[in-house]
Amino acid sequence: MKPRFNKNWKLRIAGAALLTVSAIAVRPVASATESVEMWAGHQVVFGETDVPVLGKRETRSDSYVLARVTKNTGRITFVQQACRVDFKEVLGAKVRIPERALLSLPAATISFSKDGELLRAAPWNVGWGRQDVDRDGKPGLTVNVDASVCGGELYIASDTRSAAVGKLIDNGEGMMGKISVRVQQKVLDTDSACLKMFSADSDETQNGGFVYRRVQDNATCETLLRHPWPIEAKIKR
Repeated sequence: MKPRFNKNWKLRIAGAALLTVSAIAVRPVASATESVEMWAGHQVVFGETDVPVLGKRETRSDSYVLARVTKNTGRITFVQQACRVDFKEVLGAKVRIPERALLSLPAATISFSKDGELLRAAPWNVGWGRQDVDRDGKPGLTVNVDASVCGGELYIASDTRSAAVGKLIDNGEGMMGKISVRVQQKVLDTDSACLKMFSADSDETQNGGFVYRRVQDNATCETLLRHPWPIEAKIKR
């Protein structure tokens, strides 16, 4: 039996992935005391959305990223791009962000500093407003919603603030840790009268974890996606 929708249902996008998978075009230059490596990463974050009658439903997003990692004394900096993002289906609705759009997102640079035995990242922000970030002629970022009952395109603005803590693994050639993200999203418009009725702005905190592992220096998203992803974050709610 298909769920019945009403106009109070808020269709929310699992937007934490939009933050940490953001791409950047600047290549860091290593000094004599720095080293630069390529790492593949997998991040999982969880949130919740309220559905009338049925109650809270869990959201989950999986981000698969490729990062250029710069190391120097006491600091590790990640400059990364998204290779793929998967969103958990909620009540028959599946959210997709086109790969072309992922590569158009604003820059995200994550800098970890030593804090005892841990590495702690200073909180960082990524966001955009009405500007056409994916250059498709629509405001904000275009997100596709596939659903038999109510599908179409959402055009969203987003502002996210994240904090993370981790530790090195694999003899310093990987990292694992936890991340917390506050996601504020505004629906700018849609191409569907149904989505316009059911979608709403959102402000929520999402939590999860991540893991990275060093890969070949010439690795690209295209080459990595031809095979099973080289690292898996085994994160549970």
